[in-house]
Amino acid sequence: MDQDTTASQDADFAVDLLRHVVVSLVRREGIALSTQQFGVFLACYLCPEAATMRGLVQEMEMPRLIVMRALEKLAELDLIRREPDPRDSRNQILHHTQTGQSMLADLHEVSVGVLEPVAA
Repeated sequence: MDQDTTASQDADFAVDLLRHVVVSLVRREGIALSTQQFGVFLACYLCPEAATMRGLVQEMEMPRLIVMRALEKLAELDLIRREPDPRDSRNQILHHTQTGQSMLADLHEVSVGVLEPVAA
């Protein structure tokens, strides 16, 4: 099997896995996020560099305004907490919340549920 075929199969598997996870999340009751908001949420929780607004913008390579709007929604839903950076008032420090930790735990649970049939 050549590298292109293997890469294509890996990509197909990744996209199908993402589809199953997203569909499982949509079926659950709870918080609904846009793709941008979900991406910002995941970056906040999974990327150490994204502990500040400035770091998140750099990590995501997205315009600051889009990240800021997503953070506003995440804060409104209590998925993150923002506070001014005492060293630079133009920046914000991002903190995890219990609600956000719960959502991440749900995502892990859904992901495991999706992967179990694949592993069997």
